[in-house]
Amino acid sequence: MLLYKNLINNGLQPLQIAHTEAGKSSVEYIFPWAVISDGKRVEKVRLFIDKLGTTDQERVQNSVQRLEYNLTDALHKFTVKKAKR
Repeated sequence: MLLYKNLINNGLQPLQIAHTEAGKSSVEYIFPWAVISDGKRVEKVRLFIDKLGTTDQERVQNSVQRLEYNLTDALHKFTVKKAKR
């Protein structure tokens, strides 16, 4: 439980998954995030895009399509030095 609280306190929101198996309903929580760090900075990358009004298949498809961009964008932030103004 401490791990869950730590993740949530760091801005990583869980995704709730409800399913039924053998007549029993249960809820599980996953944290669909990647965290990239260079020791000084931390960049959070959302791995699953949960858009209202879409089917499960559409959400997975959208997430897969955005995955490369989201990871590349986060890595780019570490490699590009900010210009001084």
